[in-house]
Amino acid sequence: VGLGGEGRMAHFTVSESPHSWRECVSPRFTKEQDKFQLVFLTPTAFGGTWTDSRRFDRLQDDNGLSFWRTRLFGKKQDESTGIAVRIYCGVNYSYQYEGGWNLGDGANRVTRGLLPAGSVWYCKLERPTDYLNVLAPRMNQGQLGSERDLGRGEIILGHWN
Repeated sequence: VGLGGEGRMAHFTVSESPHSWRECVSPRFTKEQDKFQLVFLTPTAFGGTWTDSRRFDRLQDDNGLSFWRTRLFGKKQDESTGIAVRIYCGVNYSYQYEGGWNLGDGANRVTRGLLPAGSVWYCKLERPTDYLNVLAPRMNQGQLGSERDLGRGEIILGHWN
């Protein structure tokens, strides 16, 4: 089979699995905990920079460590929605830039930065009881950011000890 823009030869096999890919890669969480990793599997669009002040508040904890506070799956301004988390560290190379040419309009597409796949956020819950009850079930089936219909923002949880 010819695959890709250059038509290189490739071979693949389609198989059926009784499990989804998320069940194969997601760790099993069995106890309450307050620290976790957010692992981004696909590029993620936030509509601005990921530290955009409309989504994230920069604060310091009691030990003087800086963190960004936000609400996952909710609105930052609405304390009754989502899950309050502190992001202590984000590990990523740089933005993944996307742009190009719009054939329909005959004009440039705006170049913008996406959080690249493989990025990891080290997070802490403000309420550890949210972990098993709310976070783990939702995250291992979840996406963050915008353009989710394009497959952006696929995430899974990881352990952070």
